[in-house]
Formats: sequence, C-alpha cells, structure tokens
Amino acid sequence: AKTKAQLSGVRSAMELYYGSTGGNTYGNPTDACNANVFLDSIVAPYINNLPSGVIPGCRVTNAPGYAIYANLLSVSGKYWCVDYKGTSRQEDAALGAGVVVCP
Repeated sequence: AKTKAQLSGVRSAMELYYGSTGGNTYGNPTDACNANVFLDSIVAPYINNLPSGVIPGCRVTNAPGYAIYANLLSVSGKYWCVDYKGTSRQEDAALGAGVVVCP
C-alpha cells in the first residue's frame, strides 16, 4: 500500500514541478530515477522514501511525458505504474526505456 501511496504522491509532485521549476516541462529526458527532475526537492522524497526492497523505474521524454513504476512487494512479479496522463494501476511488467505511458 505504501508503494501505491508514494507513487500517487509523486504524480502531484511532478505536476507541481511541471508548472514551476520545470517551466512547462518534466525536465530533460532520462530513464534514471537519480537524475534531472527526480533530484528536485519536490519530487525526490517520493522516490527516495519507497519501502525497502522496492525498486523504482523512472522515464521522462521531451514529448513531454513521464511514467514511474515500482515493483509491488505484496504481489510478486507485478508493478505499480503512474504516468503524466493520470494513470495509476498495476502492470505485469516493468516499462521499457523511453516508455512514458502505463500500458
């Protein structure tokens, strides 16, 4: 449940970043959770405070768009995914590089 809550919170943080620091972008493209927008003081706490054993994946493109996913500890082999379109749902696989929409 904490993973879902943290990823829900990061959606709001990403929109705050977009409208302020990001200047109507989600920052430079990246496939790393430790770069660019994901280091911002608004966004980073949601990524950095995920439960132990949860490994996030972060994607940003110039489109602009983003998606963030993380493995679910309660459901082996499943992931929770959020994206810039407001999607928040369980997925069967991690997102590929550059993919910014939860399938």
